[in-house]
Amino acid sequence: MILLLLFFFLGLSNGANNVTETTLKVLLDVKSSFLQDPLKVLADWRFNNTNYCSWNGITCNDDKTVVGINLSSSSLNGSISPSLSRLQSLLHLDLSSNGLVGPIPVTLTNLTSLESLLLLSNQLTGHVPAEFGSMLALRILKLGDNLLTGFIPPSLGNLVKLNFLGLAYNALAGTIPTHLGRLTELGNCSNLQILNLANCGLHGVIPIELAECVSLKVLDLANNSLSGSISPFIIGNLTNLEEIYLYRNKLNGSFPREIGKLGKLQSLSLFENQLSGQIALEIGNCLGLQLIDLFGNQFSGGIPITIGRLKELNWFHLRNNNLEGKIPATLGNCQKMKMIDLANNQLSDNKFDGVIPFQLGNSHSLDRLRLGNNRFSGEIPRTLGKITEMTLLDLSRNSFSGPIPDELSLCHNLSHIDLNNNSLTGQIPSWLGTLPELGELKLSFNQLSGSLPLGLFNCTKLLVLCLDGNSLNGSLPGHIGNLTSLNVLRLGQNNLTGSIPQTVGRLINLYELQLSRNGFSGEIPFEIGNLQNLQNILDLSYNNLSGEIPSSIRSLLKLQALNLSHNQLSGGVPLLLGEMSSLDQLDLSYNNLQVYRAEWATGETVAVKKISFKDEYLLNKSFIREMKTLGRIRHRHLVKLIGCCSDRKKGCSGWNLLIYEYMKNGSVWDWLHGRTLKEKGILDWDARFRIAVGLAHGLEYLHHDCVPKIIHRDIKTSNILLDSNMDAHLGDFGLAKALIDNSDSTSCFAGSYGYIAPEYAYTMKATEKSDVYSMGIVFMELVSGKMPTDEAFRGNMDMVRWVEMHFHNQDAAMRQELIDPELKPSLPTEEFAAFQVVEIAMQCTKTAPQERPSSRQVCDLLQHVAKNKRFKFEKKEHWESTQVI
Repeated sequence: MILLLLFFFLGLSNGANNVTETTLKVLLDVKSSFLQDPLKVLADWRFNNTNYCSWNGITCNDDKTVVGINLSSSSLNGSISPSLSRLQSLLHLDLSSNGLVGPIPVTLTNLTSLESLLLLSNQLTGHVPAEFGSMLALRILKLGDNLLTGFIPPSLGNLVKLNFLGLAYNALAGTIPTHLGRLTELGNCSNLQILNLANCGLHGVIPIELAECVSLKVLDLANNSLSGSISPFIIGNLTNLEEIYLYRNKLNGSFPREIGKLGKLQSLSLFENQLSGQIALEIGNCLGLQLIDLFGNQFSGGIPITIGRLKELNWFHLRNNNLEGKIPATLGNCQKMKMIDLANNQLSDNKFDGVIPFQLGNSHSLDRLRLGNNRFSGEIPRTLGKITEMTLLDLSRNSFSGPIPDELSLCHNLSHIDLNNNSLTGQIPSWLGTLPELGELKLSFNQLSGSLPLGLFNCTKLLVLCLDGNSLNGSLPGHIGNLTSLNVLRLGQNNLTGSIPQTVGRLINLYELQLSRNGFSGEIPFEIGNLQNLQNILDLSYNNLSGEIPSSIRSLLKLQALNLSHNQLSGGVPLLLGEMSSLDQLDLSYNNLQVYRAEWATGETVAVKKISFKDEYLLNKSFIREMKTLGRIRHRHLVKLIGCCSDRKKGCSGWNLLIYEYMKNGSVWDWLHGRTLKEKGILDWDARFRIAVGLAHGLEYLHHDCVPKIIHRDIKTSNILLDSNMDAHLGDFGLAKALIDNSDSTSCFAGSYGYIAPEYAYTMKATEKSDVYSMGIVFMELVSGKMPTDEAFRGNMDMVRWVEMHFHNQDAAMRQELIDPELKPSLPTEEFAAFQVVEIAMQCTKTAPQERPSSRQVCDLLQHVAKNKRFKFEKKEHWESTQVI
């Protein structure tokens, strides 16, 4: 008997040892799948440490069977080991918040006792295994925040014990009805309390079957592409709902009145949908509501008066809707309110006194109040000063009047004040300087007057100070240098005088400085060059500044726009201004400046064009026209405008300057007829043909790709400029005109002699076919080397007639006179191409405009020439096509 008992206990011991060895091996296999363990959380997972129940993250029962593994937030990298499926008694597996990759092993479905599976916040890929539907003990399944793809398997509807299903933030697809068991099975999930399918790429409608999940507390379908309306049946049946998140979908229709049945509701977030209609009065029955966010919908009507019943409400966000009417005074009953945002509606208080309800001051916990861009009027309620916890106040873009109430000084936590675009009067309160947290003060475009309060410059945390568009006077104190944290300073459109203090150079964090349209005088301080973080704009225009532009301004390498126009600056533009490589907009006009050629940081040289004005009517016509035209067009064969300068004096004298990209090789006229450039060498045929092609493409852009189309009206070889690669750029847009622009008298002559189309003499009206005619003359000039104003062209003989006569002449020698002697001797292919270009030119210079090709058709013809193909023109009343033969 004793021997039998001994053998029995030995058997038990051997069995236990075998189980221990098997479990140990499985766990070490699991460890081996983790390739990186930077936090050493698996340091005690060792073969020689057989007490695995003591290992980090392991939980055992009394029989030393592993029932739980929790390695969450351990910074592990690697994959999920299929060996986990051998731990048959496992109840809880949590590998969340690591860096695991690869698919979810299907073998995990062997864990039939598993109650919670948490794999969220990894980088897992592949599909959600359909086999998970057999894990009937599962209560919690969290696979969110991974890279999973495919559809939600219908089999998940079999998990009748499931109370938490989280698949959010994956790259899933499909519709909820079809791929969540068509939700008929899900209807059996009476235990389901949390359904989180947010940000999964789902579309379609919210299935009616969700109404069967009567235990549901959290419904999160946000950030998908769900459409259709919100079913009243779903809302009315899920009376246990505490949180609804349907924001950022495409839902439409009205929100059901059945919302009033959700007495346990705490959060309602429907923002950025297409919901419309009125906000249901019944929302006032949701007495536990703490958050209402309906931002960015199309709700209309008024704010329900029943909102005042929601004593727990602390977040009320209705921005960007179509609401109207008054703010209900009952809103002041919500004394736990921390944020009210009703901006960008059409709200207005319909009371006779037109004020915001003073009861809002009862919301002592209110942190943020946004009522901007509405139609409020009257004075700012003094009772707002009772909201001592308020950090943000936005009443901008309304019609508030009167002074800024002193009671607001009691709101010591204010960090953002935006009262822009109202009709506020009086002075800027000195108490603003007592707000220790003030970081943003916007009082622009009101009717404020007086000087800048010195106390304001004690607000050393100020990041944004916008006081522009008022009637402030006095000087800008040197104390401005105390505001060293400033990013934006706007004081434009006031009556400030005196000099710009040197201390402005201390504002080294500024990226925008606007002091325009004041009465500042004296020199621009040299210290302004210290503002090396300036990026958006430096605008000192419309003042009385004098002296030279400080050379230190070249240090503003991040600056994108510089406007010093309409001052009395003198001297020269600093030569190193070109080092400001980020500068896109430069305006130095209406000063007394001399302008020099400047070299940019890229090595480019800036070209300066001077336009004089002679009488008051045409004072700026050419200048403004070229600015408008070049300012809105971009093409590789058109000159690029960089900036402008102007000096307008009393009387009829003065000049304008255009600053544009420098063309190293001058104009085509210089190469064909000027001595200086001709000494560099002749313009060979390849270069001339490229010029013709470039001109045609530039003109095609103006005629066919600009809206409205633009006619140049002064095409000639002196207006075709050549860059360092000898590529052509059409310039001088002083006579250019949009075809819909009828502001100029038709009697105003435009163009240059020799290049003007014949119909212009009697119609005084230019069209795109007038430009084509001028282009044809340029083509003739390129081939022949002759100017259209050559002495040979007198009386009845002009360039067009001369070319036609020589081209059709049977005498080969006379025909050869069409080709510039400097191109000879020429290759047969070059001579063939030259005559083809002449033939195109003759088509361009037909007497009847309708017989001329369009600039786009000219481009096509030149393309044929480039391919060495022959074409012929058919004589037609209207120019339509060419035939290549």
